[in-house]
Amino acid sequence: KIVLKGTSYTNPLLSSILKKYAGPTVNLSAIEKFPSQNINGAMLASFNPELFNGLLKELEVGGLVDQFLNKQGLTSADIFKSLKGEINVVVADFSIAPKEVAYPMPDGSVYKTTTTMPAAKMVLTASIGDKAAFAKIMEKAVEAGVAVKTANGYSAGKMLAIANLFLAVDDTNFVLASDSATYVSYKAGTGKATMNADILAKMKGKSTAAFVDLNSISTASIAGVKDESATKILTLVNKTFKNVVVTADNFDGKGVKSEFEINMTDAKQNSLVSVLNLISDVFSASQEIKAKRMAQSEGEYKALQDLGVVPNK
Repeated sequence: KIVLKGTSYTNPLLSSILKKYAGPTVNLSAIEKFPSQNINGAMLASFNPELFNGLLKELEVGGLVDQFLNKQGLTSADIFKSLKGEINVVVADFSIAPKEVAYPMPDGSVYKTTTTMPAAKMVLTASIGDKAAFAKIMEKAVEAGVAVKTANGYSAGKMLAIANLFLAVDDTNFVLASDSATYVSYKAGTGKATMNADILAKMKGKSTAAFVDLNSISTASIAGVKDESATKILTLVNKTFKNVVVTADNFDGKGVKSEFEINMTDAKQNSLVSVLNLISDVFSASQEIKAKRMAQSEGEYKALQDLGVVPNK
């Protein structure tokens, strides 16, 4: 593995603010109840929303910010109070495959075509704080066509519908999902995601935590990409990198500690050796691909010469 550790030290003013508005830790259940056995990545954040309001007051710029937001019919307090302080994003079942897409045309018709594109299940959740403040922000989203007001809250407007995203907002949660089926399964909480226990242990108790399963993404890409050169490079990357884990602690009285960790696929080999081997293998593969393409081009040119389409050298 390759591990980078850092500490961000703060001056007395910022230290007092961070201490006063200490935040909670991430909610791992957001990953654990995701309805998939193939989690590709996640980002979890937990914070005290009053921190931002306190920071503006201490820096004496709150009036300036409110002056700008007032033109939109909002205040800085509306924004900070609207969220409870927990935002989670989980992505799973990544793939690259042919998919039929539909595009609305100006004349009212729908143009349909098939294209190879990436797809995945995704759920973004945010806990709602002050209902009145959040409602003011969502009304702006309604005016912009992003959301539509319903009897129970809000759903996706035209802009999100075009992007094939599903939105469900009630009194306690804001949820943006890749599709309605994923949302229903996630809300039911009956799913049980398969996650590496070591990764969950590293994320536990942190203010911010994220991970990316590089193996699952590169494996899916290899299966979906038909280009020979891209497949070779992706295979080499898959043999080298396993996953990435990034975490940050809450303020400990002196600073904020963070950690960035890259785990290698071959746990028995020194990480530096693995990276150097990857660079060497990618270079060799690139040279082979280049030579093959040149030979193919020369063969095609020779065939055109034999047909008399192009003159002989």
